[in-house]
Amino acid sequence: DDSSGLTIDTKDEGEISLLDAALRPALTVDYANEGASLLGDDCSEKLLLKERCIEVPDLCKLFLGNLGFKCYALCVSLYCYGALWSFTAVFGNAVALVAPNSSDPYAFSVLLYAIIVIPMSFLELSEQKIVQVTLSAGRIFMIVLMIFTPLIATIFCHSNAQSSCTSHFSQQTMPNGAPLVNFSGFHRMMPIMVYAAIVHFSIPSLTQEVSQKSQLGNIFAMTSVLCAFLYTYIGTIDAWYFGGDVQQSVNLNWADYHGGTGEIFSDADGQKLTWIHVAWWARMLSFFILIFPAINVVSTFPLYALSLGNDLMRIYYGDNVCLVEKNRRITSLFRAIAAIPPLIGGLFVRDLGTIAGYTGLSGLAIAFCFPALLYIRSTQKLKYMGIPYTTHYERLGSSIFAAGVVLIFGLVLIIGVFITLIH
Repeated sequence: DDSSGLTIDTKDEGEISLLDAALRPALTVDYANEGASLLGDDCSEKLLLKERCIEVPDLCKLFLGNLGFKCYALCVSLYCYGALWSFTAVFGNAVALVAPNSSDPYAFSVLLYAIIVIPMSFLELSEQKIVQVTLSAGRIFMIVLMIFTPLIATIFCHSNAQSSCTSHFSQQTMPNGAPLVNFSGFHRMMPIMVYAAIVHFSIPSLTQEVSQKSQLGNIFAMTSVLCAFLYTYIGTIDAWYFGGDVQQSVNLNWADYHGGTGEIFSDADGQKLTWIHVAWWARMLSFFILIFPAINVVSTFPLYALSLGNDLMRIYYGDNVCLVEKNRRITSLFRAIAAIPPLIGGLFVRDLGTIAGYTGLSGLAIAFCFPALLYIRSTQKLKYMGIPYTTHYERLGSSIFAAGVVLIFGLVLIIGVFITLIH
């Protein structure tokens, strides 16, 4: 029944994924609303998401009660504000390098960022499709450049005699090196890694823009694998090449990239070193890698502001949110509340590593604890109601036991990381 919001699929898909944990409660609500009579007495069918969108705060309120709802709302609000704050820092630090001379180029860059992203935060997701798709291609191109330019610089030096080795990054001729493993930094890495990969609270909204709902599992799985692959290569190669000189925003290491062309020039005092007569292609690569993260966070900021604004509106209006969610004036007010404070905060705390570390702390709860809790509670409720509890999106580890392990892991991680951060 295409009008019911519920589709049944009998394909055998195997075990659990994060997507299954995030969507199962929504499917539970959809199914319960449509009535068990849609399936008769057969509880072996698998549920498939269709057009109805039920956001995660609503799911927490339904399955975890008011306390669970408030805890989730606090975590996701802190995370989104932190993410928006970090976007401000990325843009400010990148654009400050090419901004006009002023007493505080960073503050000038943040002001410019605010002028651009605040109006965009009032647009709906469907109105940003072209921008998001275009910038996705730019992200992949930038990542490829950040992986291969250090490798090419290393290959050129190894192919020449050490005495005639030409630098590609400022005066650095060889990789600085880095230890293969250093567990002393684990507490700093883990929240930042979660911060970089988290999409959990946005899954219900993102799924609405996908026409073939049966492919959601494959889409999210491929995206996760691709991101993990690229993050691993960037982290490994750039840490190995730049070593202790790596910047908080690694793209800033390309500020003095010249690709082995040009020559170095020093001022009269010999204090300031500048590369001159650099090839046009090297200048373009350097400029692109420096400035694209700033362009990228211009497109990402409105997505987070939209998601946070919608969540804040649900928190404030509760069960009556359906009465106001089509009111453009009210939705714009909540998106302004979501978008403006991080821009102000970005003027005061500018270090990306600090912002990402504390933001990732709340992200640990969103990534590990709440999906596991929702999986456990929604499965228990479906079993109690005597209706299907398996979905089309299940992957490896789709069980209450696996969800319990993930939940305990998340709680232990939160406590451990918090203790190390405050010390």
